[in-house]
Amino acid sequence: METIISSKHYNINDALKEEINKKAAELSTIYNKLTILRIVLDSKRNFCNAEIILHGKDIDFEATAETDDMYATINKAFERMTRQLRKFLDKKQDHHKAAHSEQ
Repeated sequence: METIISSKHYNINDALKEEINKKAAELSTIYNKLTILRIVLDSKRNFCNAEIILHGKDIDFEATAETDDMYATINKAFERMTRQLRKFLDKKQDHHKAAHSEQ
């Protein structure tokens, strides 16, 4: 999976990049058909924003978060993305099971 990290009004350090890549790898273990993860970090006044856009086979998801700490913001955004991805996979598996049980 390709990971694109960009920022507005915020300098990204190596530790932050490493954290993002680690979280992206965790998403890849949940669903191995992911192609692109784009994360945009922004800092305005006392708030940090993170927007994650995830593309893969049959999916296009977006998750955002805002807190006063960039690491917490990233964690919150990835938690939301993970929840969306798991919900998608659960629905897909339920649909798959239902289709087989009807035959």
